[in-house]
Amino acid sequence: MSTLQDLLRRYLADKKLSVKTLADKLEMSYPTLLSLVNDGGLPRKQAHREALKRELGVETAAWATALAASQKDAIEIPSEGPLTLQQLVMREMLTHGHTEQTLATRSGLPYPTIMGVTRKGAVPRADTLVKLAAVLDLAAEELQRAADLTRSLRGAEEATETASPEGSPSLEGPSLAQQALDAVTKSGVSMAAFAREHELPYVSFARLISQGAVPENDDTLAALRLALGLDDEAFVVLLAAARADRQPASKVEAARIAGTPLQAALRNLLESRGWSLQAFADAADLSVVTAGRLVRDGELPGRQATHAKLKTLLALTDDAYELLVARSRQQTLAAEVAEHASGYHIPSVIPSAPSQPSSALEPATPVTTAAVRAAVQAVTQQPPKEVELMELIERLNPAQRRALDQFLRTLV
Repeated sequence: MSTLQDLLRRYLADKKLSVKTLADKLEMSYPTLLSLVNDGGLPRKQAHREALKRELGVETAAWATALAASQKDAIEIPSEGPLTLQQLVMREMLTHGHTEQTLATRSGLPYPTIMGVTRKGAVPRADTLVKLAAVLDLAAEELQRAADLTRSLRGAEEATETASPEGSPSLEGPSLAQQALDAVTKSGVSMAAFAREHELPYVSFARLISQGAVPENDDTLAALRLALGLDDEAFVVLLAAARADRQPASKVEAARIAGTPLQAALRNLLESRGWSLQAFADAADLSVVTAGRLVRDGELPGRQATHAKLKTLLALTDDAYELLVARSRQQTLAAEVAEHASGYHIPSVIPSAPSQPSSALEPATPVTTAAVRAAVQAVTQQPPKEVELMELIERLNPAQRRALDQFLRTLV
């Protein structure tokens, strides 16, 4: 049972080619092809698979057999004799250039249903077999015979056990969005860096974590599964549960990732129009670097021309856009005030002399953050009494006063 890895290694040896040379010839990335040669990792993109098939000169039937044997749970497809339902569906799916995801989309069947057949050898209902037959260009009777063979091989005890994949999967433990956030946290890098490292579209990945919205693109789902280190079965269960019930990551972290109001509005714009960062940059007449700072990092524009372009793209009135920016600036500066407070202890009385040395500041205590938050809330939520506000400000150290000064200037 030759795998694609076996075929490729023999081809490279016979042709005396290096992996780098072949990767350049096929217009594939070197790491992708090297992963196939060393670890047997199948390329996710169908175009890469087709390019390999043409280069290796493998006929369609043999190609499907090799791909099936290359799966994590290898499936042997005999060249002669009757096939089980799993073998038949897998062979025809690969022959037609489908993945489980594209087969589910074309047939209108749930993704877990397809995975149940191809990965677990489940036998679905008769109407499901009819839908599969139509997409795979098979007679329904042929699939039914394969299903009957599967049941007979399992024995009488299993003959009545058919798959019920259309039912809602049970989910125990963290949701898909929470596991995605946990993976980012454990990686020790930013969400943007994590997305780039694993070839995940940033906007789709952010929406999964902050809103529980599941990506629809097959390549994105494959990249997500690898990024989370999940096996196929566990990922399918999580995916189906997420589609049945959107569950964002924990509220605090989801809010952090959602970013400022302007950042969230731009992300929604990209998602609704299906834009990449490059497409957004082109539409806004901005550099990709600037677009990344706005969408990924939540930075506020520094130029009025950029504000004007964003207002036009978002189709907002002057007042609505100004309010959006004001709220975003308020959130950013409030976060800066809290960040300043997190590193210092605010004495009950600070001398008025400007020569207060920074070394006099002590490590933070919980009271510090509460005091600064109270000061911020006092100027952002309700009109304060002047005496109370002044008392709060008097408790801030010089660095915190400067941050609060910047914040107040945005309000007047």
